[in-house]
Amino acid sequence: MKILVAAIEMETDLEKYYLKQAKINKGNELEQIFTMLANDEKEHASILRSKLEEIDYSLEDSKSLQETKDLFKNMEDFNLDIKELPSQLDSLRFALDMEKKSIDAYKKMQTESDNKDAKEVFEFLIKQEKKHFEIIEELIFHLNKPNDWVEDAEFTQRHEY
Repeated sequence: MKILVAAIEMETDLEKYYLKQAKINKGNELEQIFTMLANDEKEHASILRSKLEEIDYSLEDSKSLQETKDLFKNMEDFNLDIKELPSQLDSLRFALDMEKKSIDAYKKMQTESDNKDAKEVFEFLIKQEKKHFEIIEELIFHLNKPNDWVEDAEFTQRHEY
């Protein structure tokens, strides 16, 4: 019981964080991405509440990862529409760290649980949080491109962006 309550709190905290980031990034593509992540975290909390209250629930994969990849693919120049705020990369790195902690926490909860259904829920949430981790890594990569880009003929092969 305590494990599920802690997991619900973790999901709720992440939802609030992503909603705050969506508000900060109002009007650009990051708003849409953070809103999708917040909705996923809200759904995760709902699944955990249902498990806690022994109500039926379904474990359906989120489409956020594919939708985000499609968004990146369809953008001509990611940096034209998104202006790096002084703390934006730090915020994303914090979110990446939170997702990593969620993955680790769910792995621990899964190991400690002796309930087959709970183990299944935790496995599902691990997979979902790994997808969130991948989305945030992709965001960091795209936002950090201008800092990593070196354009000089003496340097070796340049990667296509």
